[in-house]
Amino acid sequence: MLYKRKSRAHTEQVARFTAQIAQRQASLTADLAQYTLPLPAPEDEASWLNERADEAKIWQQRQTEFADLQTQIDRLAPLLETLPQTDTADSDDDVPLDNWRQAHDECVSLQSQLQTLQEQTTQEQQRAAEAIAHFDAALKNSPFDSQATFLAALLDEETVTRLEKQQQTLESQLQQAKALSAQSAQALADHQQQPPAGLDPTCTAEQLAQRLAQLAQQLRENTTRQGEIRQQIKQDADNRQRQRAADGGNETSLSASGRLGLSQCADRL
Repeated sequence: MLYKRKSRAHTEQVARFTAQIAQRQASLTADLAQYTLPLPAPEDEASWLNERADEAKIWQQRQTEFADLQTQIDRLAPLLETLPQTDTADSDDDVPLDNWRQAHDECVSLQSQLQTLQEQTTQEQQRAAEAIAHFDAALKNSPFDSQATFLAALLDEETVTRLEKQQQTLESQLQQAKALSAQSAQALADHQQQPPAGLDPTCTAEQLAQRLAQLAQQLRENTTRQGEIRQQIKQDADNRQRQRAADGGNETSLSASGRLGLSQCADRL
């Protein structure tokens, strides 16, 4: 009965934890849906967060590159303004445009790169904002009160592997406990339907224990009595053996005395 209560309590605890996990997963799924992000599998959460951190680093890098390009554009802008507006084949002045053309091409190229980086930066900013919002929502529904405590609680790969194996072992033990509980319940039902012959169904557990103690005492007494009987039988057998040996010795002495008397009579004759 004690084992059955423990098994039932353990099963209820597992069910309660499972419901809590399902509720949190549903909440996280709803939060992620707002940012078109899927809910990562439990074993992929660490890598998922690392990817969001990498995206944030890329965004910061884009910001730095954007600032560098803006500096170069600001430096070349005055030169671009000094370029001639049109080229005339009939111009009498031989204007050296090689350096100006090179500066113009460089400025146009930088302007194109800047536009590309601006678009990439906008995308990275949006993804970073979504990742931060998701992380904040997940952190709010987690047992961690801050990002620092979450990062401090992250496990290394070896520990994760060890805990996964331990989880598998506990799940296996839980299944075995459930199977044993079912077997015990079935055995109890069978016992209640078909009790052993001679067993009073109204007998309490205390009375059964007393009866078992009495039977055990009788068994010990019978065992002791059997030992005494075996010892007595052995002693009787030893006594009979010694008696037979003594009787054989007397017969031998009488036979020898008879032969001696016959021999003496023959000598006299």
